[in-house]
Amino acid sequence: MRETLLRHKAAQTAAGSPARVEGVFFIVGSPRSGTTLLRTMLASHSSVCVPHETEFFMRVPRVRGASLRRAVEGYVRSGPFANQELDGASLVTGVVRGAFRTRAEVFVEMLARHARRSGRTVVGEKSPHHCRHVEAIAEELPGARFIHILRDARDVIASRLGMEWSGRSVASGARSWAGIAREHRRLERVMPVERYTSVRFEDLLHAPAAELRRLSGFLGLEFEPAMLNFDKRAREGARAGDPAWAGVTVRAIEADAIGRYQGRLDARGIASIQRFAGAEMVRAGYALEPRRARPDWVVRDALELVGERASSLGRSVRRRLGLRHDAPAAHAWNGAHIREQPAH
Repeated sequence: MRETLLRHKAAQTAAGSPARVEGVFFIVGSPRSGTTLLRTMLASHSSVCVPHETEFFMRVPRVRGASLRRAVEGYVRSGPFANQELDGASLVTGVVRGAFRTRAEVFVEMLARHARRSGRTVVGEKSPHHCRHVEAIAEELPGARFIHILRDARDVIASRLGMEWSGRSVASGARSWAGIAREHRRLERVMPVERYTSVRFEDLLHAPAAELRRLSGFLGLEFEPAMLNFDKRAREGARAGDPAWAGVTVRAIEADAIGRYQGRLDARGIASIQRFAGAEMVRAGYALEPRRARPDWVVRDALELVGERASSLGRSVRRRLGLRHDAPAAHAWNGAHIREQPAH
């Protein structure tokens, strides 16, 4: 970027010269909306690196002093930080010695290390649920920019089927998608246009060159054709240990990624999603199918939501008591709404 968005003076290279991050941006949105695809495309730019999801602002509260030290100590023991392959002890030491007085300074130090290691100056962050922390991040990082990616709620939820990390019901997933979409609409109204923009997953697939040119301009970058060839190169942050579902994203764009829910969700699943998220889907430009939820489907959705809430409370209690707890039950999410496939 021509304009320096952030300068971090505390970070030093081994030679003693300051590390500089010239641009910071965040990719946010509902999980499985195409955040990894967009990350991989933008990381194909010669000036950009986008490391693994940090979940930083979800895990580190806005505190100072000893509270910040404790928060950073906990964060550097987390899975998301382990994926960064950075030295956590020096971050804690920086807080203790006063080099980093806020969580924003710790975060920018992490980005500076990624920039130095990659030889690039613009660093992106892709933790989808940071979409719920945009205003706080924007206040703490005045130069940061945000790209929210939207995708049809039905495809989002169908894409989560079978995911080990997703144990929620279809109804709960639809309510979550709708809540994120409402927050996005609110942010579009209150955030400056030069700091917050959006892209639809479907538009990114149908017209990748046009959308990437627009997003490059938003980030202050010149468009590079390599961004369209993201599937032919090992991208920044991609490793052999990545989860299997992430590997699918770095393949060439497949047009049939749009509307896949029609072959994966049953009638009840589609009706449930449209009942809970339909209004926001229409506002986002997605046409609804002419389906109406049957009374027994409504009752089953309600029971699943109650059961999920009870399970969530139980896990929370077990965590507070330090007791072992199993992964969320996945039966409702991963099986009940899958369309039956014909026998082969």
